[in-house]
Amino acid sequence: MAPVDIQRLLELVPEVPTPVWGRDGLDAGEMWNSNSVTSWVLHRVGVATAGLGPPAGGRAPGWNAGLVVAAAGGRQLMP
Repeated sequence: MAPVDIQRLLELVPEVPTPVWGRDGLDAGEMWNSNSVTSWVLHRVGVATAGLGPPAGGRAPGWNAGLVVAAAGGRQLMP
């Protein structure tokens, strides 16, 4: 990533959705956790996330939740 991309990534951190941790409060199909935050920020900054995932045999629960919420328009907060 270029320095400008890293700066944009850091600027997005305060915009990360803040649902209840470990639950699917955003109806994304998975619980929200640190993997969700990571994938949300990467997707929003423009990193091609389609080919990213855990190593062979690994798991990343919550990863898809971040992608779903980011693709749905970014920041979605619990009421």
